[in-house]
Amino acid sequence: MTRRYYFRPFKPETIVATLHHLRCIIGRADDPGIEHVDALLRYLGTDPDTLPMPQKRPKHFARNELRRAIL
Repeated sequence: MTRRYYFRPFKPETIVATLHHLRCIIGRADDPGIEHVDALLRYLGTDPDTLPMPQKRPKHFARNELRRAIL
């Protein structure tokens, strides 16, 4: 008996969100390769200049530490 594998295609929104996340990571680290991600976004019909690239916020408190600091 042959096993059949089913490939479920990804939604275009999922691919754009993943590339946007990758673009933010590369942009913050100043790594080379952001032009390749921009080219893929343009290929999918999204202008990379319109996507926000927020700065990484420092995490001052670990999980549940803020509650302990307030109380």
